[in-house]
Amino acid sequence: MDMDDRDVTWPLGRSVVRGEIDNTVRKRITGRIWLKGREEPLELDLRGNCMRDIAGCRIEFANDAPVDGDDVDLACLQTGTSGEMTASRKIRFLDSSRAKGEAGRTGNCLYLEWFSDVNGRVLVEGPDFKVDVVESAWYMTTEEEDVQIREVAGNLARWEQEMRDYDMEDSEPRRLNEFEWEKSLRESDALTDRFSRVLEKYLDHPNCDKLIAREMGWTWLLDSDRNDSGDGSGTCEIESEIMEDVDDDDFDLEPNPLSEGVDWIRGNNGRITHPLTNRSFSIAMELWSYCKTTGNLADDADQDIRDMIFQVQTLTAKLAGALDGLAYDVETDGGFVVACLKRSLPYINRSLVSADNVLRKGLLERNRLSYFRRRMLEVREEIIRLMSRYRKQAG
Repeated sequence: MDMDDRDVTWPLGRSVVRGEIDNTVRKRITGRIWLKGREEPLELDLRGNCMRDIAGCRIEFANDAPVDGDDVDLACLQTGTSGEMTASRKIRFLDSSRAKGEAGRTGNCLYLEWFSDVNGRVLVEGPDFKVDVVESAWYMTTEEEDVQIREVAGNLARWEQEMRDYDMEDSEPRRLNEFEWEKSLRESDALTDRFSRVLEKYLDHPNCDKLIAREMGWTWLLDSDRNDSGDGSGTCEIESEIMEDVDDDDFDLEPNPLSEGVDWIRGNNGRITHPLTNRSFSIAMELWSYCKTTGNLADDADQDIRDMIFQVQTLTAKLAGALDGLAYDVETDGGFVVACLKRSLPYINRSLVSADNVLRKGLLERNRLSYFRRRMLEVREEIIRLMSRYRKQAG
């Protein structure tokens, strides 16, 4: 088995055209999943059961609008063990008609996770699938459900341990390229989203920490004495416990004076930042201040104006994550920088789409929007230039 193919999560969803999952035989899951851009389907033959909502069933699912972009370089035959496989994972949908900060509606999400003997963790996830139960052969009891939840958490924990063991045994660690970094970053996004959903689900539960740890597969928290003696307060301490391992001294770094003006500057607040991050921040603040002054950010403000500003603010955060660390005299991973910069580009495109809508509605002056567009395109050109620079560095 080539561990290099197993050390990342393969997130699918957008490119899934249709599929079928069959758990009519206990302790066995079979199925087929068709991906856009791939002729033959993935063939599943897994050990384990689905979660209670579709356990014992054969389901069919379809995506009305599949798009290219997901990885399709997976083994045709997917053998291994099941993870969390459900058609009713709760998620919160964003509602653009609501004011900022208000919750949107909740709904069900298809979530199919398994641990392939060849590819490692594979995940099909998305709220836009049409799911039909076409056959039901047996039902899972509540007692069986408890066992299933523990098995799913155990399978995830074992896979994570395998990955940690492999990393420790790798005597010649290599740098990831930009595409491998992209997979890793998507995995991080999926894990963050999963934790957010689980936290929302159990936040007010008296055994919040234990339930979250169980669903996330965090065995070190399940084994802690604190989780065995909940105080019934409903207060969740997992986030604070995770942060206890962060040492503030780790961030006591000084910028490299030789790279000042190129890789870093001091912003208006004295904070060390990359020049491009600072430029994006200035665009966002200037636009926000103008819209605030002109009353375009009132409670009933147009959503396209809000989105235009939000996309630039998010772009600034993405650029900070990609570039602000370059100020310090540490070895730069060119593949990581390129992957992060690549992920920032869609926010420019979205901000420009919103700006076009604002212009069409006549909400802001044409000259101001033209100036905004020009500055955003300049940022985009600089991102592309930096991507080329760090691709060469990555070799």
